[in-house]
Amino acid sequence: MATNDLDAAFNLSVNINGADTKGGGGEGDKDDGETMKKWGFTLEKLYKLALKFYKEKDGKAIHLTYQDKLKLVAYTKQVAHGKYRTDVSPDVGFLDVVGNDRRLAWQGLGNMAKEAAMSEFVVRLDAACPQFKAYIQAHKAEEDERARIRQEEDEKRRREQEEKERQRQEEEAARQQQELEKQRQYQQELQIRAALNQQTAIQFRQYAEQQCPGNKEQQDSLIQQLQEQHFGQYMQQIYQQQLLHQQQQHQQLEAQQQKEHEKEQTAPNQMTAVENHVETTNGGEADDEYDGENDKILSPVILPASIWTKKNIVEFKQSVKGVKESVIRIGSLSSATVSLVLL
Repeated sequence: MATNDLDAAFNLSVNINGADTKGGGGEGDKDDGETMKKWGFTLEKLYKLALKFYKEKDGKAIHLTYQDKLKLVAYTKQVAHGKYRTDVSPDVGFLDVVGNDRRLAWQGLGNMAKEAAMSEFVVRLDAACPQFKAYIQAHKAEEDERARIRQEEDEKRRREQEEKERQRQEEEAARQQQELEKQRQYQQELQIRAALNQQTAIQFRQYAEQQCPGNKEQQDSLIQQLQEQHFGQYMQQIYQQQLLHQQQQHQQLEAQQQKEHEKEQTAPNQMTAVENHVETTNGGEADDEYDGENDKILSPVILPASIWTKKNIVEFKQSVKGVKESVIRIGSLSSATVSLVLL
């Protein structure tokens, strides 16, 4: 009997969001805020989960006392129907102890508000069943994961939609640009044709009259053919000139790049030569300074004449006089330069 009452209460709780709330909207909002803060769900959502948990686990994973079950059933009646009503809970027999206990438990709630009954149901179930909190946390994690997946899918769809819209706009802009370019080319072609036809009108007319004398239709057809040929030749010449101009620009660009490359290659060599020259110059000056210092320090000391003059000078003079080629006679007020070869 208790299971049937809970099943009925659970079925009613499925549509609880659409039911009128007794006790005032402000109080309900307050209860929702507190419930969200503690459990992560609104009170109505939490109550539905609590009913589902009790229906699935009663007698299996959880075992409640008789008084707890009476209270829980009474809360579900209060949530579903409000104050005790005889039409919802008909009279029971004197021997129906469980039925009478349930009726009394429901009557004992008096005018308890719907939100208060839902809240009391959750509080009593949580106090009696330690597994209830883990059950709610698992549902919260599952709901958060679904919300995350939905958000990612929504964001993915939004990006895809934006990308499609961007591509569409780019394609539309490209199409419009192509149309404008076609219009511009067409107008330019008309202007060129008009200018060419004006230049050759007399010549082509004379030629057509010579080829088709007296036949106006054939003359016009021939003139049209000549104009088409002339236009084609003119455009081909223009294209060739443009191609030649592009080739010249390309060659100039390559020459400029080659020149810049040669400058880049020459600059390091010039810098190396300048550095070598500076090092050589500085080194020479240093050597000169060093040699000057050496000359100043290492210059030989001139010995007195008595040391290097031959002692037996008299014998030396006599021996020299004996050799005619060794004697030089210098007259008065004359000078002579003598060169000695040292062996």
